[in-house]
Amino acid sequence: MFTDFWIRHLVEKVGIPQEMCAVLALWLVMTWVFKKEKEFNQVITNMQETSATHSIKGILGPYMQDIFPVPDSIIDTINKSRREHLTFLFSHLEAQIAILQSSYHNDIVCTNKQLYCDATILGTLMQTALESKLWPIPMSPYDGLSVNKLSSALRQLRVASYCDY
Repeated sequence: MFTDFWIRHLVEKVGIPQEMCAVLALWLVMTWVFKKEKEFNQVITNMQETSATHSIKGILGPYMQDIFPVPDSIIDTINKSRREHLTFLFSHLEAQIAILQSSYHNDIVCTNKQLYCDATILGTLMQTALESKLWPIPMSPYDGLSVNKLSSALRQLRVASYCDY
């Protein structure tokens, strides 16, 4: 079938975009219409990881929104998965801060059992999270944030320990 050849050729020569863009949204349409399951799943994964908006159809502009052939249930699933991934990542930041905030009343987290160490870690963690606009945690649907960007931002948070000095 010509579409099999055409899509295989596109994948080999151009590749499926790795970032959210209008071309990736068009790949969603193309893989849906021609029932290319493997490529469709890759497109969905790329969208879930790199979309920084809950309006996937909006990327294509108003002219495509009314005739978008992909069912809304698919778009809703992509958006839901994106929000769930972001919520999961933010929950780890929130949990770390909560553990450090409660260490004064419970067990000290520092391996050297120094309260000042926990306080320094908490302070630097919260300060860098504030600077990165990750704290306080924004409200869902997290417009402007993609899963990949949040993962990278969390890895780049600087944390200093009193024990380091």
